[in-house]
Amino acid sequence: MSGATQKVKRILQEIEQGDPHGKRVCDIDRPREQFVHQELTVGLENGMTAERLSYKDHAIDFADILSLPGEEFVKQAFAAALLRHPDNNELDHFRGLIRSGAVNSALAYIILCSHEIPREIEKKDIETYKKAYRKYCAKRKLKGNRFFRWVHAALVMPTRAKYYFEQSHEREQGMLSRMEQVNAQINAKLDRHAQLLMQESQKLAAVIQAARREVGELENKVSTISDSLEGQIRQSREEEELRYGTLAAKIDNSHTPPIVLGNIEGGIIATRVGNYIMGIPAEEWGWALSLSISGFFEYGTEKCFKEIVKPGMTVVDVGANMGIYTLHALSAGCRVYSFEPTPEIYQLLCKNTQANWFTDPEVVHLYNLAVSDRAGVVNFGKCKNVSGHNSMFPEDGSDEIIQVKTVALDEQLKEVGKIDVVKIDVEGAEPLVVKGMKEIIRRNPGMRVFLEFGCHLKRAGVNEKSFLDELEELFQIELINDATGEKKRLERKYLPEEGTVNFLMTAK
Repeated sequence: MSGATQKVKRILQEIEQGDPHGKRVCDIDRPREQFVHQELTVGLENGMTAERLSYKDHAIDFADILSLPGEEFVKQAFAAALLRHPDNNELDHFRGLIRSGAVNSALAYIILCSHEIPREIEKKDIETYKKAYRKYCAKRKLKGNRFFRWVHAALVMPTRAKYYFEQSHEREQGMLSRMEQVNAQINAKLDRHAQLLMQESQKLAAVIQAARREVGELENKVSTISDSLEGQIRQSREEEELRYGTLAAKIDNSHTPPIVLGNIEGGIIATRVGNYIMGIPAEEWGWALSLSISGFFEYGTEKCFKEIVKPGMTVVDVGANMGIYTLHALSAGCRVYSFEPTPEIYQLLCKNTQANWFTDPEVVHLYNLAVSDRAGVVNFGKCKNVSGHNSMFPEDGSDEIIQVKTVALDEQLKEVGKIDVVKIDVEGAEPLVVKGMKEIIRRNPGMRVFLEFGCHLKRAGVNEKSFLDELEELFQIELINDATGEKKRLERKYLPEEGTVNFLMTAK
């Protein structure tokens, strides 16, 4: 045994036995003593000299192993710097760093920063490793940046395009060669089949000639039968026209809307709209003609409304106009509270309910009032030829400005019990109506509200987005397809920039 080895053993024994007072050096949690102990142990196992094991003279140098593959470098670096092998968790961690692009220099810096290495130990090239580690961190940060990824993609795109082009060209050449072989095979088969086809076509020509002769005979027979049937049909039609001619004439006459003069200026056109008799202002004769043919004002919304109202429900019609929704609700057996501010149209609303035999004062409640967020008096614009555009926020083309009384639904209907359905169509005053019925909404969860939403809010100075935000806090909103009556959950992208749509809202 050499003198150096004996010296190493003596140092280890002193470390293990501790000082004369019985204190073990290895139990002191100080990295320097631990590192010396590990160095001495490893040095003894490897037959190293004691002089080289002094921590004061020791330096960690990764230069000889820096070119090794990533994982092998980590293992060698751990042995050189920390005097131990990495555990599984540490290996997994470093594998992740390698996959993310960390080079050996960056890994060396991470290992050299370990608290297991005493400060006195010299760490060669650590500044170089530090720069590599910072560069790695910067690259990782940039890779997480969307703009950098775009720039990177733009820079590598020509190289990738060239590579893909070359690959595509090689595949194209291979495909062309294969296609030539396949074409040769196909042409050979086609030649064989052409010969067979020629033979079969000659046989088929003979069959066709025979079939044509048979078809000619059948055509003659069909012509004879057709002439006979036409005569019978003509005779039958003449008999039907004779039998039902009078009834058809009566039916045609029943569809002609009669004109009835009333005490409204310009008169009233009385016509049938669906199952109802309704009076329409004579100035709106075109609208009356359309209603008499189509049978509805708003097909989809009316269809949806009629599906919801049930006997015994309480329905509020705000902006009733001539009363089509009021009549739908009364026909369904509901108790109805209707509000119409225009005096002449209110009179027409009263006449329309009476003309359809809805006269029970316990069921029919009609008010010549405008609905707002408070009681008061406001200016109200009338449109002579389109009464549906009358509004508290008149358009420039309004023919007359009048004053009407306003009420809030919370106050006006405070004695009414449960309210099931509300319809609101007030040409821009919808936010005021909703503001004035907050207590009704709170008191009636599940209440259904039909509301017109759209460009008419602009003339009232209403921000459509803000109003929609308010509605979504109070209701679950569905968009009604006015062509079919189908409903779908509201998505703002479906809202038109111009025009109006109808909402079906359910109170939360």
